[in-house]
Amino acid sequence: MSAADCTNAGGTPNAAASCLPDPCATTPPGEAIICCIAGSAQGAFTEGDPEVECEDVSTSAECANEGGTVVQGTSCDPNPCAPTPPATIVACCVPDGSETECDGLDPARWAPDGETIGIDIGAEQLEGARALARDLGVRNVTFRQGNIFELPFEDGSFDVVFSQTVLFHIPDPLKALAELKRVLRPGGLIALRDAINASIMVWPEDPLIREIGRMVRLGAQRSGGNPDVGRELGTLLHSTGFTDVSFTLSFEQPERPEERAEYFSVVARLAEGTLTSLAVSEGWSTAEKLARGAARCRELANIPGSIWALPFGQATGRKPG
Repeated sequence: MSAADCTNAGGTPNAAASCLPDPCATTPPGEAIICCIAGSAQGAFTEGDPEVECEDVSTSAECANEGGTVVQGTSCDPNPCAPTPPATIVACCVPDGSETECDGLDPARWAPDGETIGIDIGAEQLEGARALARDLGVRNVTFRQGNIFELPFEDGSFDVVFSQTVLFHIPDPLKALAELKRVLRPGGLIALRDAINASIMVWPEDPLIREIGRMVRLGAQRSGGNPDVGRELGTLLHSTGFTDVSFTLSFEQPERPEERAEYFSVVARLAEGTLTSLAVSEGWSTAEKLARGAARCRELANIPGSIWALPFGQATGRKPG
């Protein structure tokens, strides 16, 4: 779902590209507000947070002065519509110019009063990222080339660290997370999102389309990465010493008819270009077979009810202190 569609549906878009219930919607009498936790790069909501009971407050104005919102009668809960404090964010990924891969612009749009720095090891990605930021009018983001194992920042430089589809490709995720922890301030938030290649859902089943997923898997393993690291994110955060760890799952797939052609074309392009060259040179597959798989994948857009759904693990945690 696009950010616009999310907003039209009464939701709030977030950095993980999912749509969450609107925390500013009117709350029916007798129901507690679900409060948005300021500073969460994943836009997470927590039910049951301690309420501020303003039993001695007799007017809504007094309640507002306490930084709350009148829910019912004279009870007062923490204001879920309060502005998010300015945050300094490092996003260890940048968009490729098409808004179809990891979008390092999302954290910048989530915290418009803060500053976001997008990091990628490949210089060729950075120009496309800067162009996309200009096209979208996102002005509170800059991009720098950097290595996730040796980030060019001082200790405790950031309020939030966001990494998407990065650990998938690297051989030592614990070392990378230790470096992300270093540049995060005490009490700061880390948010991770990564794929689970082994659990891709395809319908109708087609071995040529499955071949694309197999090539992506082999490519990640060849570089020393883990194509299923998304399911391990919670464990990795615990192992690196983060606290308040939470873990969720989501599926990436087109939700609207007009999104299908572009989405399946993106998947098809995985079987083209550098991955095809690598697969052929390593003897994993043939150029002809991968070309047929890419064509079949594009045809999925015209098959009602067809699916290519990529599961993602999503985890957040806090740096102690």
